[in-house]
Amino acid sequence: MSESMLVRASRDGDQFHYLWAARRALQLLAPQSGLVAITIEGAATTEFPGGEQVEVGEQLIDIAEYYGSTELESATWIRYMQLKHSTLQVDEVWQPSGLEKTIRGFAERYAALQQKLPGVPLNERLEFWFVTNRTINADFIMAVEDAAAQKKPRHPGNLKKLKAFTSLDGEALASFCGMLRLDGSQDNYWTQRNILFQDVSGYLPDMDVDAPIRLKDLVNRKALSESATNPAITKMDVLRVLNTDEAQLFPAPCLIEKLAEAIPRQQEQAVIHSIIDAADTPVIVHADAGVGKSVLSTRICHSLPNGSVGLLYDCFGNGQYRSVSGYRHRHRTALVQLANQLSALGLCHPLIPTVHADSTAYMRAF
Repeated sequence: MSESMLVRASRDGDQFHYLWAARRALQLLAPQSGLVAITIEGAATTEFPGGEQVEVGEQLIDIAEYYGSTELESATWIRYMQLKHSTLQVDEVWQPSGLEKTIRGFAERYAALQQKLPGVPLNERLEFWFVTNRTINADFIMAVEDAAAQKKPRHPGNLKKLKAFTSLDGEALASFCGMLRLDGSQDNYWTQRNILFQDVSGYLPDMDVDAPIRLKDLVNRKALSESATNPAITKMDVLRVLNTDEAQLFPAPCLIEKLAEAIPRQQEQAVIHSIIDAADTPVIVHADAGVGKSVLSTRICHSLPNGSVGLLYDCFGNGQYRSVSGYRHRHRTALVQLANQLSALGLCHPLIPTVHADSTAYMRAF
């Protein structure tokens, strides 16, 4: 096999890394995920106050995900991930010997972090992932599972290798294996590229063919030396490459004043029961100006049965609907606001506005 083909195969691995990381970065947009940062080629530089670093095992970290915080002591969950892609040996099974360097390095990092934070239960907030497009030896995976559960080993030979790789035994080995994830089910880099385009399109009202490229380029830049002091990708970074920001995600916040001691109207319960009993039939409540439609609307949302979702869209906006800079009756404003209120509840993806999408595109996306 030519040396140039070996180089090309290595480049395939880089592309797999960047594409897979770009897809993971989209989870930063999900309000309910708790994901606050993804780092590329190493851990976050803010894991410890004062910029201290634990360098042990860091060379193995292709991607790290931080939930809640990038500081180890206050984070709710952290995943350290190593990615391996194969073009030329995709049909060959990963054997334990091929995983030795990774598992040994992860175990050493776990030990170093434990020493640094002796009072923190790291086994409750850390995971070590090995991710690949090649099948991993099933007997070795079972050995990891048995060790984590402290069960009688189904494959004693593989358990012996696992102990040798980690230099751990007993409860210490069980704790580490409980954090270890071996995933050999990933698609190759070509498929990852296609899936990235599909994933990004799920957030946009129209097809922006450059958006996935910009997102992948963001990951690529974070892998370069220029980002050595800040390898983290945040939600704001992802929004910027998608040409938007937080304000554009919620372009028409409700401006209706909330009255803590509003007096319910006689008809209130009748209106609410009409809505509940209407099934799939729309209910329209209308009245002249100034008789309390806005107050009634706020009370309807809070009076629906458990399991219901109520969205209050304030089209009037204290008169802003008449302002050129505050139009609230357009599809790109109303539907984006409503979709992202649903997204904030964890019920759908965010809907990110784009420059060229028309009202039909927004309706379809909504």
